[in-house]
Amino acid sequence: MLIEGNIISKGFVEFGGRIMGDLTADTIILTATAFVHGRVRARQLTIEGELQGAATALNVRINNGARVKANFAYDTLEIAAGAQVDGTYRRVSPENFTL
Repeated sequence: MLIEGNIISKGFVEFGGRIMGDLTADTIILTATAFVHGRVRARQLTIEGELQGAATALNVRINNGARVKANFAYDTLEIAAGAQVDGTYRRVSPENFTL
């Protein structure tokens, strides 16, 4: 499946398809089959697949096998051994975070 456009949810999104656009939700899991080319915003973000673009999240976990080429703003960041990451990473205060 390829989505060209944006997805916004107030809850939990587990995504394993392809999206050319932005993805915003409280909690996002990009599964191993996910490909996102755009911006991601979430309180909790887990990446197992591929992200190209930018992400803003309070808590970010990049799992083994993930491929990330993105600029990040985060409060906490965990990168597993075996993840491929490229981009700029900067801290954001939880007090300044909004979805």
